Amino acid sequence: SYQPHYSSRIINSLNIILDFFDYIYFFFIIFCIFAVFGSVSIFSSRYICNNLYSVKRDYLDFYSVIWVLDGQMILHYEGKEYTVKKGEAVLMDFRKPHEYRTDGSHLDKWEMVFNGNASGAFYEQITSQWGHKFKMSGSLKETINSLREELESPFPKDHLISMMIHTMF
Repeated sequence: SYQPHYSSRIINSLNIILDFFDYIYFFFIIFCIFAVFGSVSIFSSRYICNNLYSVKRDYLDFYSVIWVLDGQMILHYEGKEYTVKKGEAVLMDFRKPHEYRTDGSHLDKWEMVFNGNASGAFYEQITSQWGHKFKMSGSLKETINSLREELESPFPKDHLISMMIHTMF
């Protein structure tokens, strides 16, 4: 029977060792990504709601941007009541009690919920400068429209989404 040449056995052994190090390297890179950037979750959708639409929560481990595209929304958040009209948006920490509902016959809204290592700092920076409610206009509106399009695409590009989020305010 055929016996592999000694150098063939060494090459096969080296390939096994190199494959093993490829796996170790892959997991090291994944570990570094999570250590630096953390686990990030982001979801978005457009909702067309009737006059019965209402949400009341004490806690959800996410932050949220809700942009009213048409109609009005009543928001109870941090002891205040906000009327959010067409063309306005709110930023909330869903880990705090919140309640929102339609005001009128309908509500057309786009909502993005997100969470990650930098989310808390991002939320604090924006709300300290802009508050919880703001007008969607100018470059902010353009950036969020681009963000919406990217999130709704079949294969969203994480790097573009991250860049848009960090440059929208």
